[in-house]
Amino acid sequence: MYVLSTEVYNEGMKYTDAFYVATKFCMVQCDSEHSSLRVTAEIRYIKSVYGFIKTFIEKNSHTYIENGVNEQVRRLEKQQKTQ
Repeated sequence: MYVLSTEVYNEGMKYTDAFYVATKFCMVQCDSEHSSLRVTAEIRYIKSVYGFIKTFIEKNSHTYIENGVNEQVRRLEKQQKTQ
């Protein structure tokens, strides 16, 4: 089993100092030819923010997280096809 934990902090935009995204990648070998990858991501708040700002942060963060995970899956599938 391999586990990779990351924390991504952003800067340069309003409210980016109020939160960060914690992501965990867990890869487990199922057998000699197959493995499983589980990705979890969580928005963690450093500062208190208003409800409508929190909704905005979460909506946009979830979109970027989903796009990033989907891109990683595409890369893994492409790598698998070349082997």
